[in-house]
Amino acid sequence: MIHVFITDIQTSKQSEQVIGHLNNHFPQWRFHVDLNETTKPYPCGHTILRGAGDLLHPVEVTTTLAQLGFNCEVLKDKVCV
Repeated sequence: MIHVFITDIQTSKQSEQVIGHLNNHFPQWRFHVDLNETTKPYPCGHTILRGAGDLLHPVEVTTTLAQLGFNCEVLKDKVCV
């Protein structure tokens, strides 16, 4: 199963830090960050975090990123203007 989240991760260094932390804490899952720099503030200006694996729990991912100081939420269908 794949879950998609929006985050406020801004740099490749932050992305590497987050992915390393997630992979250490959840080795059964795989993660990837797509940096999508925009001029809009979060949540419409955001990056994408994808998590794949069996029994992936979105709350564990969002809580872990919050502990690292990042905003993270499950991607919902919405239109940003």
